[in-house]
Amino acid sequence: MMYSALFALLIVSIVSRSVAWGNEVISIMGDSITYGFGLPNPVTDNWTNQLKAKLPDSYSYNFVKGDSGKTLVRGYPGGSFVDLHYNSIVASKATTTTYIVVLGTNDGKTQNKANTISKFVNDYKGLIDLLVDGNVKNPRVFAATPPPVFANGISIEPDFTNNDIDAMVESLAGYKGTKVIDLNDILMPAYSANKSLYIPDNIHPSVAGGQLLADAVHGAIVPEPVGVGLIGMACAGVFLSRRRRSVSEER
Repeated sequence: MMYSALFALLIVSIVSRSVAWGNEVISIMGDSITYGFGLPNPVTDNWTNQLKAKLPDSYSYNFVKGDSGKTLVRGYPGGSFVDLHYNSIVASKATTTTYIVVLGTNDGKTQNKANTISKFVNDYKGLIDLLVDGNVKNPRVFAATPPPVFANGISIEPDFTNNDIDAMVESLAGYKGTKVIDLNDILMPAYSANKSLYIPDNIHPSVAGGQLLADAVHGAIVPEPVGVGLIGMACAGVFLSRRRRSVSEER
């Protein structure tokens, strides 16, 4: 009887865990990469829509915004994502359970470099504070490093963006539960091996490049299924426990 009760408790735990993973409401913040700049149809072809097609039915979108040219660092007139969309971000807290932030590429511009070095981490923490503090939804926050960039004509510095800003974002891992998605490391091998296919203008992913980006984000935010495996392990554990008890009684 004790083993049956423990087994039932484990099943309830597994089901509860599965339910907790469902009904996720996602908000995404990004720049022109998230908008889909350069794609044939940005509205339907960008990586966020490719991600949406992969998500379980229990996942939905709330505030999804790709705003071209915007920085993570605050204080640039007309240039900071958080400053421009502050009210929408605050409103999103009513329903959002998962935040994905893909900002930082425009912070890698030469003219923004000094402010990025001095303010990026603190301003990012300020955004996380805004998303998490006092939020009864207890949302998950995923901070993504900027996807790879290469030599270009709009003053984004590849080495600074791919290395320094990447490291700044990585340093946020664990801050108020923040998880980091290292898009730079994940995508660099494919992007650098076939730029014409994945990132034709050296900054903005193509449809194929967006597919890889969506796959990387999906792998980070959607938990691996565990139900069948854990149930099997539970059954095996109950069987072995009963077997040991039976052998012991026979002796």
